[in-house]
Amino acid sequence: MTSKGRFLASLFLVCGLLLVGCKKTNQFAPAKLSGKVTYGGAPVTAGTMIFHAADGSQFPTMIGSDGSYGIELPVGEMVVTIETESVNPKRKVPVYDANTAGSGGFGKLYGKSGGGGGPGRKKTEDSTPEGASSSAELYVKIPARYADKGKSGLTVTLAAGSNKKDFDLTD
Repeated sequence: MTSKGRFLASLFLVCGLLLVGCKKTNQFAPAKLSGKVTYGGAPVTAGTMIFHAADGSQFPTMIGSDGSYGIELPVGEMVVTIETESVNPKRKVPVYDANTAGSGGFGKLYGKSGGGGGPGRKKTEDSTPEGASSSAELYVKIPARYADKGKSGLTVTLAAGSNKKDFDLTD
């Protein structure tokens, strides 16, 4: 047998031994997580969930109009935060229009002098697409502690493959 033949035979032998020694499941494979978020038994119809890994990584996902969510995550334990204020129709947000753009507008907004150039954006009356639910219909107020990583009290431990976890929030 030539040296090239011996090398290939050795390579196949090593690969075969490696394959035999491998587990059938990969502990680093992503976990698929799905479930529902409810508050007092009723679906939380919009908002954001953030899954916080021990290494500081964060994985956000949106909550559907029926309270459902789905996301792929690394395996392990995670702290979960949930917020709905982003869809609160009464939430105060800065309006960037012709009055805030131009001569010192954005600078005033952020406490700096000078200005930002360019035309401003006009605020629209209703930006909800026809047939879609408005944020007033989707907003469910939940206790603020669920949005705080240190106070939410929500965790999930994920294994490789499919996982299901429902979160029923209370006062």
